[in-house]
Amino acid sequence: MRFIVAATDRALRAGLGTDGLLDPEVRLLDPACGTGTFPVTAIAVAAERAAGRYGDGTMVAAEVLNLAQRMHAFELLVGPYTIAHYRMLREIAAHHVVPTERLPIYLTDTLSASSEIALVPNPLNFLGTPMVQERRDADAVKSGRPILTILGNPPYRRLKRGEVETLVGRWMNALWEDLKQPVREAGFGRSLNPFPDLYVAFWRWALWRLFEAPGAERRGVVSYITNRGFLAGRAFGGLRQMLRQRFDAIEIVDLRGDNRGALPAGAETDENVFDIETGVCVLTAWAGGGKAEGAEAEVRYADAWDHGAFRRSEKLDLLRQAAADPARVRFAALPGTGMDRLKPAGFAGRNWPALDEVLTFRSNGIVTYRDDFAYALTREAMTERITSFLRLPPDRAAEAFKETTLSKVGPALLVPFDSELIQTAAYRPLDRRWIYNSDAYVDRTRPILQAAWGAANLCLFAPEDGTGRGPAVWCHADKPDQHAFRGSYGGWVFPLRRHAGGADASFLHPALLAGLGAAYGTPPGQLDVFDAILALLSATSYTTRFAADLEDDFAHIPLPASPDLFAQAAGLGAEIRALQGFVRPPRAEFRAAGIRGTATGVTLDVPPPARAFRADGRGAGAVLLQADGSLLLTDVPEPVWKFEVSGYRVLYRWLVARSGEALDQALLRAMLDVVGRLTELVQLYAEADSILLQAIDSPLTRADLGLPRPQPGRRQPIDQDAAA
Repeated sequence: MRFIVAATDRALRAGLGTDGLLDPEVRLLDPACGTGTFPVTAIAVAAERAAGRYGDGTMVAAEVLNLAQRMHAFELLVGPYTIAHYRMLREIAAHHVVPTERLPIYLTDTLSASSEIALVPNPLNFLGTPMVQERRDADAVKSGRPILTILGNPPYRRLKRGEVETLVGRWMNALWEDLKQPVREAGFGRSLNPFPDLYVAFWRWALWRLFEAPGAERRGVVSYITNRGFLAGRAFGGLRQMLRQRFDAIEIVDLRGDNRGALPAGAETDENVFDIETGVCVLTAWAGGGKAEGAEAEVRYADAWDHGAFRRSEKLDLLRQAAADPARVRFAALPGTGMDRLKPAGFAGRNWPALDEVLTFRSNGIVTYRDDFAYALTREAMTERITSFLRLPPDRAAEAFKETTLSKVGPALLVPFDSELIQTAAYRPLDRRWIYNSDAYVDRTRPILQAAWGAANLCLFAPEDGTGRGPAVWCHADKPDQHAFRGSYGGWVFPLRRHAGGADASFLHPALLAGLGAAYGTPPGQLDVFDAILALLSATSYTTRFAADLEDDFAHIPLPASPDLFAQAAGLGAEIRALQGFVRPPRAEFRAAGIRGTATGVTLDVPPPARAFRADGRGAGAVLLQADGSLLLTDVPEPVWKFEVSGYRVLYRWLVARSGEALDQALLRAMLDVVGRLTELVQLYAEADSILLQAIDSPLTRADLGLPRPQPGRRQPIDQDAAA
């Protein structure tokens, strides 16, 4: 908080030519003050500045009292509002002064329009109580009294359907439409799902208050510590554009701290400065009021990772030092205009093609909001489920079906049972299941993807952002679920074969094949290219080496300049594909795991992960298949037990998904097969790492391959059901 207050003070002085916090004409506002941390910190920082200028004594007390009457704050909840008043009074009293007027901390909903703006009478006027005056005073701050600075920590909450009108309100919902429209016009309308968030509303409100509200000076400072998702998320391009257009300068300190995503090599954690899982940043922006029409802000960016700050204590220490010495934070100029990111683009300086450039068709996977109903572990279980469902009375059928907006029980009951609709699907990494692949049962079957897929295909599955530890892609040979990469957050399916185009058609970019042919002397086969990409992006160190780059971008591919190295990558990728796509079983040397003991129960009963694995002290251990330890999955290498795909613990999640299933031969053999596949994959990933390092030393660039370099933020969007 001290860093934000200090940054605000510097911006007021350097950017607006004021005396900062000590300027009697500067009025500040915290629009979501909570218990008053920012107002209290502002008083403390101002007192220190005054003491440095005047020494201790009367002048410090006078400056504190003056700022207390200029430090406005809003709070919606009575409890924090009361505490904020108490804390401010205590902070002021510490400087031996007593306010002569009430403190300008108001109980109000910041996001609701003032009576003047809404053109409606104050609904509390009939009461004739101090509550009415509270509302009037708050309204005056919202749309009348000059405010030059807005600072604070606005709330973050992604709004669910139906919450926008209740939590944001009609006025704000209409106001922030100008942040959404540029995204739609750019062709990314489907990306707006994460847009409705409270913090976005507070950004839009701050911009309105400084530049649009009655009495606004059309200049000022905003300094928020806030959800960092808007720095790069496609949904927030309109917000980034407005920030660039309204302000002269923007400074960003990216504190990171997301609960998912890869970490750089050597980093064990990326802790948040708050006890939350959403990463945050500090953005300070200022406008002096004399900006030329059409000019955009100069943006400077600093990354906590670049300062070696990964733990909470390290990040807070960095901010403490920077509050006193701004040079402690190393900012770099950030290029870009309009809706471009407010953080560096991934893979800057590496002219390698991205996954979505080399494979030209992508789609989301199959979506069902009733996984427990539409998926089954066996064909027999699915057959029994659907036939039994069709015999149920409508009320019980509706309860079993779990209706959604897209899928209703009525149409499902009208579709006769068809065994051909029971098909294998890639549900999660190494977790194949049976799906009842009917439009009446599945919310989004992705018909264009299915048409492109044909009777048989294979794909690379990858997220566009937040790729965590483990391989950067996964290969599936079955039509995949939307969460087939890591069990959550979705991702993109990149099929290889273009089924509708004929036997030899593929989705590989034609220029890529021609460019590789020119580089190697002989054009490689389509499957070899696919396999080489799979190997390079599965290498053990890929996601740690490019952790920051993968945060908002698809993986980029350092295809090797050497044809021999390419052949090695293709050969290794073929083995990875065979294991991930269930083409072959794991080799004998990787099937050391066994089953030991006699189960006291008849079903699988895996305990929580902290108790599920017993290490043997020699790099392996046993997994409890019964909570009491009566049945064990033995000789499981620790790297296999810990193996994850972006936070998805593959072996543990496979086992837990089958808890309650009968401990029969089929289940026990299947789990041994999964352990063997993972054991061999871990070895193959390590072998791929040496190929990756050599490829990075001498890669083929886009220019070498004849691929055009895409313009940042202007790549043609591909719809979720884009034409094949």
